[in-house]
Amino acid sequence: MRLRDIMTRRPLTVGRDASPEDLARLVETARVRHLPLMDGDRLAGLWIATDDGPLVLLGPESVHAASPDDDAEDAVAALLKDREAAVVVEDGRAVGMLTRSDVLGIVRAALARGIDRPSNRALVVLLVGPADAGKSTLLMRTIPLLRECEAGVVRADAEPGSAPVSETVDGTTTITDPRAHWRAGLRDAVRALGDVQVVLVEDRDRAPEARGGPGGDLQVLVVPVAGAASLPPEAVREAQAVVLTKADLASAADVDAARERLRECCPDVGVFAVSAEQSDQGLAEWRDWLLGHILPRGHR
Repeated sequence: MRLRDIMTRRPLTVGRDASPEDLARLVETARVRHLPLMDGDRLAGLWIATDDGPLVLLGPESVHAASPDDDAEDAVAALLKDREAAVVVEDGRAVGMLTRSDVLGIVRAALARGIDRPSNRALVVLLVGPADAGKSTLLMRTIPLLRECEAGVVRADAEPGSAPVSETVDGTTTITDPRAHWRAGLRDAVRALGDVQVVLVEDRDRAPEARGGPGGDLQVLVVPVAGAASLPPEAVREAQAVVLTKADLASAADVDAARERLRECCPDVGVFAVSAEQSDQGLAEWRDWLLGHILPRGHR
């Protein structure tokens, strides 16, 4: 068996310029214990979270460096002997990792039902809301915030009957397809994106209370602050989060009132207020909420 068959793909990595705050945030948000340190295209060590909290930097001698096609048994043997993790490097990038926790998980799976490869299915985040709510702006401002993971975009807000179009800009692939407004079409579009961790879907314009749509793992309701007062409770309860857009165009009192109303109505729904394009107001909180759902999938 090759190492690529059992490794955890796309491990989180850090560079030498990562601050202690960055490291702590990644460990807490993604709930991981191991962060490979890359110096350009070279594996330079491994940050590891200790049981009592602080992170410790280990040198490259504590890491088993490997290639995807290496024998998995060699990596497991290194972990059982004295290495803290096996980091799989290809073309100067860390593309996979294997830890003792991974090995234990494989053993448990083998005992229960045979060896199974960890699932790397993308998290599908559906952005729904009325026209002029700011869904497109929110989507395009969110993509640069997700530098820790690989993201794709599906836009279902295309002209009905138009042919699917795929384009890649700055490493992010966007598929525009009106058929993605329906469940089967969305499934095909997500599959066409390939091996990504998160898919942000811009749905067609529709009223918050409208039923239907393509589904998804997380539904995010996008509405301007000015429209929050008219949101019916049943529409909010169907969502996992509400993003109040154009917060800088409303008074602070109106923003606070909108957030408070939504939290009283649906305390389990995340509520975030973000500005228009003039500032980064609210984006960090929204990013951390997203990463908290994305990063734990497939990472240990």
